[in-house]
Amino acid sequence: MFRVLFLILFHTKLTGSLLKRGNYYNQIVSYFVIATKARVITYMKAQFEHISPPNGYSIHAFEYRDKAFDAPWHIHPENELTYIGSSKGLRYVGNQVNTFEAGDFVLLKGNVPHCWINPDNHVDIAHSIVIQWNDSLFPDLPEFQAITELLARSSRGILFDASLFTGLEQRLLTIVHSDPLSRYILLLDLLKELSRSPAQRICELSFADEFNTQTNQRIEKIIGYVKSHYHQPITLLEVSTLCNMREESFSRFFSQTMKKAFFTYLTEYRLTMACKLLIDSSMSVSEIAYSCGFGSLAFFHRKFKQYHQSSPSQYKKMFLLNTARLK
Repeated sequence: MFRVLFLILFHTKLTGSLLKRGNYYNQIVSYFVIATKARVITYMKAQFEHISPPNGYSIHAFEYRDKAFDAPWHIHPENELTYIGSSKGLRYVGNQVNTFEAGDFVLLKGNVPHCWINPDNHVDIAHSIVIQWNDSLFPDLPEFQAITELLARSSRGILFDASLFTGLEQRLLTIVHSDPLSRYILLLDLLKELSRSPAQRICELSFADEFNTQTNQRIEKIIGYVKSHYHQPITLLEVSTLCNMREESFSRFFSQTMKKAFFTYLTEYRLTMACKLLIDSSMSVSEIAYSCGFGSLAFFHRKFKQYHQSSPSQYKKMFLLNTARLK
């Protein structure tokens, strides 16, 4: 997707109908639409995604084009490399929520929960190139050590700067359309290059192998609820009731699963939405703060500076300045 200076980069979600296709900075800037209070809530069903490469081969590589990315929050044991050709929205990986845009280039280890979602009013075609394979593809030999270490790091999710790789989209398409042996060699060569490239981890902690079906369903409900209600007060009682848990049990469950407290997650989500509005709207800082669910302007300023090392106004000015330099 995109990587513009200190604030732009993010990934896409593969997705949708498994039958249809088989299957970066932690900063924010881009695109999404504020859910209204009247909006009907729909919870996506968490699911285990079964991936079956065609003809029994070891690598599943495909190109996805459709009106939107629509897969639910899901996991699968295969490692996954995803490049976004076009589209924007929100990316959920582990306990992180970020924006994504065209040019996003992400590596995820197997069993890291994820999904990418477009806003309702998006107009561009959702296009991605996805490569999936399991750990047995590369043997446990010294010659593969760099790739083994790369995949171990991807348990936190890795975001690459696509602009550093010459002809990246065409290289990935070549992998998709190559014969099985050539596909293996080309993927090996690309992973070798990625192992030597600068990258940004997406999550602070590893999430591989942390989730089971019941955990997925609970977290999926919470994600859906926050997405639809972040602009209004949310209490611990509300979200714990969603999961049929007592407040204390819910707090412990969420912290253990997501590696952060629920209200930390909620604040980060609201800040993501606030950054989008700072860039994409003419609303004042105070209007943005209250529309994103912050009950106190002082609290909003304090948290914004804590996460972005600048005030909301400075953030917007810096983005506009950097964007102007790129033109």
